[in-house]
Amino acid sequence: MAASHPIPINASFEKEFDSNFNSTTSLYQDGKSEKFGIDNPALEKDLEGGQAQKPENSKTKEGEKSEGKDEKSFLRQYGGMTLTLAASLLFSLVILLVKMLQPYGFSADDSSFWRYAGITLPSIPILMYFECCRGTSKNEKKNGSVFDTVWPLNKNDNWKNVVGLLARGILGGSSVILRYFAVEHMTIGDASVISYSSPVLVTILAHFFLGEKTGLVPILTAVFTLCGVVVITQPPMLTGKEGFDHDTLIGTGFAVGSLVCSACMTIITRKIREVQFALMLVVFGIIGMIQAFVISRFSNGFTWPTETYDSMMLFGVAGLSFLGQMSIILALKFEQAGPVSLIRTCDVVFGFILQFIVLGVKPNTWSAIGGSVVFAGVVITALRKWISTLPKESGCRRFFCWILF
Repeated sequence: MAASHPIPINASFEKEFDSNFNSTTSLYQDGKSEKFGIDNPALEKDLEGGQAQKPENSKTKEGEKSEGKDEKSFLRQYGGMTLTLAASLLFSLVILLVKMLQPYGFSADDSSFWRYAGITLPSIPILMYFECCRGTSKNEKKNGSVFDTVWPLNKNDNWKNVVGLLARGILGGSSVILRYFAVEHMTIGDASVISYSSPVLVTILAHFFLGEKTGLVPILTAVFTLCGVVVITQPPMLTGKEGFDHDTLIGTGFAVGSLVCSACMTIITRKIREVQFALMLVVFGIIGMIQAFVISRFSNGFTWPTETYDSMMLFGVAGLSFLGQMSIILALKFEQAGPVSLIRTCDVVFGFILQFIVLGVKPNTWSAIGGSVVFAGVVITALRKWISTLPKESGCRRFFCWILF
């Protein structure tokens, strides 16, 4: 093998290299600027621009992240309350349509059947979408089946979710049917006041069965709301009459039954909140349809729509019921059961307003007083929620600190 020899370096090349190296290093040795150690104004300007752009871009990204966090925080804090308020308006419109359908021969159970049909039919394709199209995106992790929370029964206590779904369907169906029967004997506003005073029970049941924290103000607010219900029933001790009005007493009985069923349903919904909401809607709708059809069939016979006007109103009952039910289920995923149930009492306010605008029914003095009391309870609940989200050093929180007790 030939011996290796060092590669000879051309003298002119070596001289040129040393010259270039010395001229380059002289930029940093002669006339250094205070910032970058160079005396080239153009280069210094470029470096200043590059240095200024970096924090600006970083600040922009940080601002975008901050805005995203604020948006998520807002949805987490107020999303449940907003959805609950929307559900109250939608359900108030449904009750108004039910009242308007009575002259056309549609009883409470007939209207209930179409309400549950409207909940069930749109929920089936939604359930199929979540089941069949999950994990189709490349960047999306494949989710489990929507039935994982109910099947198999012996996995992770799924049988409890199944029992909860069935109980929720039965109680929810009973609550709606009883509420519609109450509307047949009293005004929309009075029936709504009693039916949606469920916070009295929900606050107590949520504390014992869900472990939700409570305080002095929520309890007093619940009692305050109950007082409004008592005023709405117009007892003889307030009106000076010899006894209760017969229709008012029957309607009150139906409304109280609806109140109990609604409170229990709210607790169960919160308990099984890990169940997919579309599955909740399907089970709830099917059970409600069966209940309403059986009651209607064996009481006065089932009534089918025959005219365009009543068909359109039944379609409104179905569609608005679906939107309202979906809103309340999603609300309970964001918010605790007590505040949701209290805000649902806004149905009372919407009921009085709608019956006055559409039906021309004016509330009497006692109805107005009772409705105002219930509305005050809703305002206190919303204010308490907002104050609890403020920082501890906030002046507004310090001023309203009593409402957090």
